[in-house]
Amino acid sequence: MADVSISDASCDLLKHFFHLPPDPLAALASIESFLVLTMNQLGHHDFATSSDAFTSNKTKREQKRDAQLKKSIHDALLGLQNLRALFVDLKSAVALRLDLGLRQEAYTSGLMFQVVNNQNEIMAEGGRYDALVVKYRYNIYSIFEDIVD
Repeated sequence: MADVSISDASCDLLKHFFHLPPDPLAALASIESFLVLTMNQLGHHDFATSSDAFTSNKTKREQKRDAQLKKSIHDALLGLQNLRALFVDLKSAVALRLDLGLRQEAYTSGLMFQVVNNQNEIMAEGGRYDALVVKYRYNIYSIFEDIVD
């Protein structure tokens, strides 16, 4: 990573994602603990309100950037909770591939993921959620029912 001019601090942050456990639920728990730790390091505040101590020393641009980062982490945590609930309800084992996009502006929300029921059958593939809905014309319940059955 040093060849492409990524700082040591950024490399240290990314190393966590290259050492995920093979078990999907353990990987989700590991990512969740990392995101919660990151949120705590940023100083967790409600998105709608902010304290004077938090905003007084920062420019509006920094405040906006921090708010966007916190919202992204919050959305990722919600996505992890939904994936965990999906795995708990599954009757058979499935493979999960997490693709953590490094360019947030390329996605609308949440983690990019792919759930594979069989080697030849992909139930949900990576991409923006709204693009998947348009592409497959599925609602979330029919996808969930197909995976659970």
